[in-house]
This record gives sequence, C-alpha cells and structure tokens, in this order.
Amino acid sequence: MKKQIFILIVTIVSVLSILAIILGDTLGEKTINAVDGVSDFSSSKLDDFNNLNGEWEVYYDELIVTHGVDIALAPHEIVSLPTQYWWGRSEAKFVSYRLVLENFPQNEDFVVGIEGSVEGYAIYINRNLAFTNHNLHDTSGLIPLGEVETAYKNTESNLEIIVEISSFYNGFSGLTKAPSVTSLYSYSKGLLLNASLKAVIIGVLLFIALYQFIVVGLRSKETGAIFFSLMAIAGAIQVAFYHNRYGFLFARLSYIPEQVSLYIHQIGMHLATLFFYLILFSFYNPRTRKMNTFETILLIFPIALFMTIIFTPVQIFT
Repeated sequence: MKKQIFILIVTIVSVLSILAIILGDTLGEKTINAVDGVSDFSSSKLDDFNNLNGEWEVYYDELIVTHGVDIALAPHEIVSLPTQYWWGRSEAKFVSYRLVLENFPQNEDFVVGIEGSVEGYAIYINRNLAFTNHNLHDTSGLIPLGEVETAYKNTESNLEIIVEISSFYNGFSGLTKAPSVTSLYSYSKGLLLNASLKAVIIGVLLFIALYQFIVVGLRSKETGAIFFSLMAIAGAIQVAFYHNRYGFLFARLSYIPEQVSLYIHQIGMHLATLFFYLILFSFYNPRTRKMNTFETILLIFPIALFMTIIFTPVQIFT
C-alpha cells in the first residue's frame, strides 16, 4: 500500500508541475481574430495578452523588409494561426508574415512576441525594426540588424506588423502560434511572475530530488527513490528551458542560443518520462508476483507518453 501511495504522489507532483506552467502562460490571454490579413484592436485592451489569431498574409521565400519586396507584386497565401501544420513549406528557408492591426492605441509602449521553434526572426512595426533575436539568415548568411529596445512605441493608429523568419536547420518553416501583443507593463509583470513561478517549481523539484536521493535512496537503497530523484532533476531541467511567450528563461539569463535551449528542454522531457517509467518498473518483480490492475493502469500511461515523445517532432512541443 505504501508503494502505491508513493506512486500516486509521484504522479500528482508531475501533473501539478505541468499544470502550473501551462496555467501560468494562459492566464490573462485574449484573442483578436484577423480576416484576410486585417485585424481590429478597438475592442481590446493593451494590458491583456492579445493573441493575433486569424488569417495572416504569408510570403514564402521572401523577407519583405530586409529585401525591399513590393508586396503588391509578390505572391502570397492566407494562413490561419494558430495551426497544427508546423511543417509549412519544408523547402522554404525563410518566410514573412504580414498583418495590419487597425485602431491601435497611440504613444503606448508595447511588446510583440512570438512563440515556437524559430531559429531567426525579426519583427517590424510599420517597416521599423522592433524586435529580433539577431539570428535572421538568408541565402547569403547572417543578416546584420541593429539594436532594439525591450518595447516599441508607435505614433500611428494603424500598425503593419511584419514577422520575418528564417529556418535553415529545423527542416520546417513558419509559425504554429500567432504572435501576441501586450503593454510593456503587462509584459514586465508577467515576465517577473513567470520567472518566480519557475524558480519555485525548480527549487521544489531539486529539494525533492536531494531529499529522496540522500535520505531515502542511499539509506534504504531503494532504486525507486533514486529514479524519483533523477526524474525530479530532469523535470527541473525541463521547466528551466520551457519556451513560452517570454522566451527561454535560461537563454535570457545566460545567452544560451534558443535552439540549444529547445533541445535541452526536449531531452528533459525524454528523461523525466523515462525515469517515471523506471520508478513504476522498480516496484514490479515478475519472478515473485503479477502486476495488479492499479499498477497496470499506471504503467500504461508512462509507456504511451514516452513513446509519443520519441516519435513526435520536436516542433510540436514549442
């Protein structure tokens, strides 16, 4: 019975950690739906996190601002965001997204952010560079871009938002999630709360790992406790490198490339799921007894989750 309670605690800790991060990212989100590349901000509030969902103009193999493309002559498609079709056009190494946002508040500091596995990007507001990760490439190599501030202040009520993206190594192109816009105040407050939440979760996981390893694992020599410690460490790594609207936490603090952070996060997911499976497996000895119904049900979940992560492209988790 004690082992079943221990397994249940492990499951609850894992689920609550995941839910805490997810809920922390979705609180305060609002949606603005664009039609044919045009969206209206008049009924929205800048202090909310406004996801610019809907129909965006997409120009494949074009960097509109960087290359000075005349959009009146360039062919484009209408793509709805968010979308599950993460691969876009796999042969397109760079792509531009364009949206006109009408009735936007003037003289306000705001932030436009994107989520997902993006190697290089540059965001332009009315053809002025507003945000970038300084990793935008074209066929000639890295594109030098100027320095940008944390926030952008507009002086016009209509915004032309252009997001240029390059993906030369991911094997896919495009966004899966729509860019979002919010005030600098809301962004700064959300960044602080998000970092604090992650710090608390990481601290709790590391404390649990240390306690289980030293007090339980070494003293009793239970492999389940040792696997639990390793799972908690892997979970802490996964949380630390989780990518959301605020970017990678460690990437911002230590200047780790976003692509490296993405794969570290993915490795953490693999390891946490694997150690979860090993925890359950450590309580089962086929030579002495058969698994009961409770253990069988719990065993199916980590196996299915682990196999799903292995065979799912890394971009799905971004």
